[in-house]
Amino acid sequence: MLTDLRCFYSAADRVAVTGGTGFIGNAFIAQSEPGSFLPCKFEALPPNAIVLHLAAAVQNDRSAAAQNFANDLWVIEEIRTKHAGLIYASTNNVYPFGIDCRIDAATRCNDYYSTSKVIAEKVVRDTVCKPYSIVRIADVFGAGQRHGNLFRAIEKSLVERDALRKYGVGLKRRSYIYAPELVAMLWYVVTSIRNDMPIPDCFNACYEDSASVAEIIDQISMLSGLPVKNVDHAGPEASWRDIRTMVAGPLHGYTYKWPGFRDALADYVNTLATK
Repeated sequence: MLTDLRCFYSAADRVAVTGGTGFIGNAFIAQSEPGSFLPCKFEALPPNAIVLHLAAAVQNDRSAAAQNFANDLWVIEEIRTKHAGLIYASTNNVYPFGIDCRIDAATRCNDYYSTSKVIAEKVVRDTVCKPYSIVRIADVFGAGQRHGNLFRAIEKSLVERDALRKYGVGLKRRSYIYAPELVAMLWYVVTSIRNDMPIPDCFNACYEDSASVAEIIDQISMLSGLPVKNVDHAGPEASWRDIRTMVAGPLHGYTYKWPGFRDALADYVNTLATK
Protein backbone atom coordinates (compact mmCIF):
# COMPACT_ATOMS: atom_id res chain seq x y z
CA MET A 1 0.00 0.00 0.00
CA LEU A 2 3.02 2.32 0.23
CA THR A 3 2.96 5.09 -2.36
CA ASP A 4 5.37 7.52 -3.93
CA LEU A 5 5.90 10.16 -1.24
CA ARG A 6 6.93 12.76 -3.86
CA CYS A 7 10.20 13.15 -1.99
CA PHE A 8 12.87 15.75 -2.76
CA TYR A 9 16.31 15.93 -1.18
CA SER A 10 18.90 18.69 -0.84
CA ALA A 11 22.40 17.42 -0.13
CA ALA A 12 23.53 20.97 0.65
CA ASP A 13 20.80 21.46 3.26
CA ARG A 14 20.71 17.79 4.35
CA VAL A 15 16.93 18.08 4.20
CA ALA A 16 14.31 15.81 2.64
CA VAL A 17 10.74 16.91 1.92
CA THR A 18 7.88 14.52 1.30
CA GLY A 19 4.93 15.98 -0.56
CA GLY A 20 7.40 18.22 -2.38
CA THR A 21 5.04 18.80 -5.30
CA GLY A 22 2.25 20.12 -3.07
CA PHE A 23 1.51 23.76 -2.28
CA ILE A 24 3.53 23.96 0.95
CA GLY A 25 6.26 21.58 -0.18
CA ASN A 26 6.80 23.56 -3.36
CA ALA A 27 6.96 26.83 -1.42
CA PHE A 28 9.40 25.32 1.10
CA ILE A 29 11.74 24.11 -1.66
CA ALA A 30 11.56 27.49 -3.40
CA GLN A 31 13.27 29.11 -0.39
CA SER A 32 16.43 27.09 -0.96
CA GLU A 33 19.09 27.61 -3.62
CA PRO A 34 17.68 26.94 -7.11
CA GLY A 35 18.25 23.35 -8.12
CA SER A 36 19.39 22.21 -4.69
CA PHE A 37 16.35 19.98 -4.12
CA LEU A 38 16.18 17.01 -6.47
CA PRO A 39 13.64 14.17 -6.70
CA CYS A 40 14.69 11.16 -4.66
CA LYS A 41 12.93 7.95 -3.69
CA PHE A 42 12.29 8.11 0.05
CA GLU A 43 13.89 4.71 0.65
CA ALA A 44 17.01 5.88 -1.24
CA LEU A 45 17.68 8.94 0.92
CA PRO A 46 21.23 9.25 2.28
CA PRO A 47 21.38 8.70 6.06
CA ASN A 48 21.14 11.47 8.64
CA ALA A 49 18.66 13.59 6.72
CA ILE A 50 16.26 15.97 8.46
CA VAL A 51 12.87 14.91 7.11
CA LEU A 52 9.95 17.31 6.67
CA HIS A 53 6.99 14.97 6.23
CA LEU A 54 4.21 16.85 4.44
CA ALA A 55 2.81 14.10 2.20
CA ALA A 56 -0.74 13.09 3.10
CA ALA A 57 -3.98 12.04 1.48
CA VAL A 58 -6.59 14.58 2.57
CA GLN A 59 -9.71 12.85 1.28
CA ASN A 60 -12.08 12.03 4.12
CA ASP A 61 -12.49 8.33 3.52
CA ARG A 62 -11.24 5.02 4.86
CA SER A 63 -8.81 4.31 2.02
CA ALA A 64 -7.09 7.70 2.45
CA ALA A 65 -6.74 7.12 6.19
CA ALA A 66 -5.26 3.67 5.56
CA GLN A 67 -2.82 5.18 3.08
CA ASN A 68 -1.76 7.82 5.60
CA PHE A 69 -1.27 5.19 8.33
CA ALA A 70 0.98 3.12 6.08
CA ASN A 71 3.06 6.04 4.83
CA ASP A 72 3.40 7.67 8.25
CA LEU A 73 4.59 4.42 9.83
CA TRP A 74 7.10 3.96 7.01
CA VAL A 75 8.50 7.47 7.52
CA ILE A 76 8.65 7.04 11.31
CA GLU A 77 10.48 3.71 11.00
CA GLU A 78 13.06 5.29 8.67
CA ILE A 79 13.55 8.21 11.10
CA ARG A 80 14.14 5.85 14.02
CA THR A 81 16.78 3.78 12.24
CA LYS A 82 18.41 6.07 9.71
CA HIS A 83 17.77 9.80 9.89
CA ALA A 84 18.62 12.81 12.05
CA GLY A 85 15.24 14.34 12.79
CA LEU A 86 11.58 14.66 11.86
CA ILE A 87 9.18 17.54 11.32
CA TYR A 88 5.72 15.99 11.12
CA ALA A 89 2.95 18.04 9.52
CA SER A 90 -0.25 17.58 11.48
CA THR A 91 -3.40 19.70 11.32
CA ASN A 92 -5.90 21.80 13.22
CA ASN A 93 -8.39 19.02 12.38
CA VAL A 94 -7.24 17.34 15.60
CA TYR A 95 -9.16 20.12 17.43
CA PRO A 96 -12.66 19.70 15.92
CA PHE A 97 -15.04 22.43 17.13
CA GLY A 98 -12.32 23.58 19.54
CA ILE A 99 -11.90 27.20 20.66
CA ASP A 100 -8.46 28.68 21.45
CA CYS A 101 -6.85 25.25 21.74
CA ARG A 102 -3.37 25.00 23.21
CA ILE A 103 -1.05 22.13 22.41
CA ASP A 104 -2.04 20.36 25.64
CA ALA A 105 -5.73 20.39 24.68
CA ALA A 106 -7.36 17.03 24.10
CA THR A 107 -7.25 15.90 20.49
CA ARG A 108 -10.19 14.09 18.90
CA CYS A 109 -10.84 11.78 15.97
CA ASN A 110 -13.69 13.57 14.24
CA ASP A 111 -13.22 12.11 10.74
CA TYR A 112 -10.89 9.79 8.81
CA TYR A 113 -8.29 12.49 8.16
CA SER A 114 -8.07 13.73 11.75
CA THR A 115 -7.97 10.10 12.96
CA SER A 116 -4.89 9.40 10.86
CA LYS A 117 -3.16 12.49 12.28
CA VAL A 118 -4.10 11.83 15.93
CA ILE A 119 -2.73 8.28 15.73
CA ALA A 120 0.44 9.30 13.88
CA GLU A 121 1.15 12.02 16.47
CA LYS A 122 0.99 9.40 19.23
CA VAL A 123 3.30 7.03 17.36
CA VAL A 124 5.82 9.84 16.84
CA ARG A 125 5.73 10.78 20.53
CA ASP A 126 6.00 7.20 21.75
CA THR A 127 8.64 5.82 19.39
CA VAL A 128 10.87 8.55 17.93
CA CYS A 129 14.01 9.18 19.98
CA LYS A 130 15.56 11.60 17.50
CA PRO A 131 14.75 15.35 17.52
CA TYR A 132 11.19 15.81 16.27
CA SER A 133 8.52 18.47 16.10
CA ILE A 134 4.81 17.97 15.40
CA VAL A 135 3.40 21.01 13.61
CA ARG A 136 -0.36 21.46 13.93
CA ILE A 137 -1.03 23.62 10.92
CA ALA A 138 -3.93 26.07 10.85
CA ASP A 139 -5.94 26.76 7.69
CA VAL A 140 -3.36 27.84 5.13
CA PHE A 141 -3.82 30.65 2.62
CA GLY A 142 -1.52 32.04 -0.03
CA ALA A 143 -1.33 33.07 -3.66
CA GLY A 144 -1.70 30.17 -6.07
CA GLN A 145 -3.01 27.64 -3.58
CA ARG A 146 -4.79 24.60 -4.99
CA HIS A 147 -6.87 23.67 -1.95
CA GLY A 148 -9.43 25.48 0.18
CA ASN A 149 -12.58 26.68 -1.57
CA LEU A 150 -12.72 29.99 0.32
CA PHE A 151 -9.34 31.38 -0.67
CA ARG A 152 -9.39 29.92 -4.17
CA ALA A 153 -12.65 31.80 -4.75
CA ILE A 154 -11.18 34.96 -3.19
CA GLU A 155 -8.07 34.75 -5.37
CA LYS A 156 -10.23 34.34 -8.49
CA SER A 157 -12.23 37.45 -7.56
CA LEU A 158 -9.09 39.50 -6.85
CA VAL A 159 -7.34 38.50 -10.07
CA GLU A 160 -10.43 38.97 -12.23
CA ARG A 161 -11.60 42.09 -10.33
CA ASP A 162 -14.96 40.45 -9.78
CA ALA A 163 -17.34 40.75 -6.81
CA LEU A 164 -16.46 38.77 -3.68
CA ARG A 165 -19.12 36.25 -2.76
CA LYS A 166 -20.31 35.60 0.78
CA TYR A 167 -22.47 32.54 1.25
CA GLY A 168 -24.90 32.75 4.14
CA VAL A 169 -23.94 34.61 7.31
CA GLY A 170 -20.30 33.50 7.19
CA LEU A 171 -19.82 32.69 10.85
CA LYS A 172 -17.34 29.85 10.33
CA ARG A 173 -14.28 30.83 12.39
CA ARG A 174 -10.78 29.44 12.06
CA SER A 175 -7.19 30.15 12.92
CA TYR A 176 -5.07 30.85 9.83
CA ILE A 177 -1.46 30.86 8.71
CA TYR A 178 -0.04 32.60 5.63
CA ALA A 179 1.91 30.18 3.43
CA PRO A 180 5.14 32.27 3.42
CA GLU A 181 4.96 32.46 7.23
CA LEU A 182 4.49 28.71 7.55
CA VAL A 183 7.47 28.08 5.28
CA ALA A 184 9.61 30.41 7.39
CA MET A 185 8.54 28.51 10.53
CA LEU A 186 9.44 25.17 8.98
CA TRP A 187 12.88 26.39 7.89
CA TYR A 188 13.41 27.77 11.41
CA VAL A 189 12.79 24.29 12.87
CA VAL A 190 15.04 22.66 10.27
CA THR A 191 17.86 25.09 11.11
CA SER A 192 17.35 24.50 14.83
CA ILE A 193 17.68 20.72 14.41
CA ARG A 194 20.77 21.14 12.23
CA ASN A 195 22.40 23.38 14.85
CA ASP A 196 21.42 21.16 17.81
CA MET A 197 19.15 23.87 19.18
CA PRO A 198 16.07 22.96 21.24
CA ILE A 199 12.79 22.60 19.39
CA PRO A 200 9.24 22.10 20.68
CA ASP A 201 7.93 18.57 20.37
CA CYS A 202 4.66 20.14 19.24
CA PHE A 203 3.45 23.62 18.28
CA ASN A 204 0.45 25.31 16.71
CA ALA A 205 1.37 27.07 13.47
CA CYS A 206 -1.09 29.95 13.35
CA TYR A 207 -1.59 33.62 14.15
CA GLU A 208 -3.06 34.66 17.49
CA ASP A 209 -6.04 36.39 15.86
CA SER A 210 -8.66 34.12 14.32
CA ALA A 211 -11.28 35.29 11.83
CA SER A 212 -14.71 34.38 10.52
CA VAL A 213 -15.50 34.07 6.83
CA ALA A 214 -17.57 37.25 7.03
CA GLU A 215 -14.69 39.18 8.62
CA ILE A 216 -12.27 37.94 5.94
CA ILE A 217 -14.58 38.91 3.08
CA ASP A 218 -15.25 42.33 4.59
CA GLN A 219 -11.55 43.10 5.12
CA ILE A 220 -10.62 42.01 1.61
CA SER A 221 -13.44 44.12 0.22
CA MET A 222 -12.09 47.13 2.13
CA LEU A 223 -8.50 46.49 0.99
CA SER A 224 -9.32 45.76 -2.65
CA GLY A 225 -12.33 47.97 -3.29
CA LEU A 226 -14.29 44.98 -4.60
CA PRO A 227 -18.00 44.78 -3.78
CA VAL A 228 -19.49 41.89 -1.81
CA LYS A 229 -22.30 39.82 -3.27
CA ASN A 230 -24.38 38.05 -0.64
CA VAL A 231 -25.52 34.60 -1.73
CA ASP A 232 -28.37 32.88 0.08
CA HIS A 233 -27.33 29.69 1.80
CA ALA A 234 -29.41 26.65 0.89
CA GLY A 235 -30.90 25.02 3.98
CA PRO A 236 -30.55 26.02 7.64
CA GLU A 237 -27.59 28.24 8.58
CA ALA A 238 -25.06 26.17 10.52
CA SER A 239 -21.76 27.97 9.84
CA TRP A 240 -21.56 29.07 13.48
CA ARG A 241 -20.85 25.45 14.42
CA ASP A 242 -17.75 25.24 12.23
CA ILE A 243 -15.18 26.60 14.67
CA ARG A 244 -11.55 25.52 14.96
CA THR A 245 -9.23 28.04 16.60
CA MET A 246 -5.83 27.62 18.23
CA VAL A 247 -3.43 29.50 20.47
CA ALA A 248 -0.20 30.12 18.54
CA GLY A 249 3.09 28.43 19.38
CA PRO A 250 5.08 27.79 21.33
CA LEU A 251 7.99 28.25 18.91
CA HIS A 252 10.55 30.03 21.07
CA GLY A 253 13.01 32.27 19.25
CA TYR A 254 10.92 32.57 16.11
CA THR A 255 9.89 36.10 15.04
CA TYR A 256 6.74 36.36 12.97
CA LYS A 257 7.12 37.98 9.54
CA TRP A 258 3.60 39.40 9.87
CA PRO A 259 2.38 40.34 13.38
CA GLY A 260 -1.08 38.86 12.87
CA PHE A 261 -3.56 37.36 10.47
CA ARG A 262 -4.93 40.68 9.26
CA ASP A 263 -1.43 41.96 8.45
CA ALA A 264 -0.73 38.78 6.48
CA LEU A 265 -4.09 39.09 4.72
CA ALA A 266 -3.19 42.61 3.59
CA ASP A 267 0.09 41.32 2.11
CA TYR A 268 -1.85 38.52 0.37
CA VAL A 269 -4.20 41.04 -1.23
CA ASN A 270 -1.29 43.27 -2.29
CA THR A 271 0.53 40.28 -3.81
CA LEU A 272 -2.48 39.34 -5.92
CA ALA A 273 -3.10 42.96 -6.92
CA THR A 274 0.22 42.93 -8.78
CA LYS A 275 -0.69 39.86 -10.86
